[in-house]
Amino acid sequence: MHLARFPRYRLGHFPTPLERLDRLSAELGGPEIWIKRDDCTGLVWAVT
Repeated sequence: MHLARFPRYRLGHFPTPLERLDRLSAELGGPEIWIKRDDCTGLVWAVT
């Protein structure tokens, strides 16, 4: 079975950005800290 025969649906805005946390890096005294902004996908999914 080929995956190409199934329709594609966009479930969010990807790829999500990476953001450097300069102030946290400075506070910790050295390591460069980055965060992946998965909150920027544009959609909220919840399963209960």
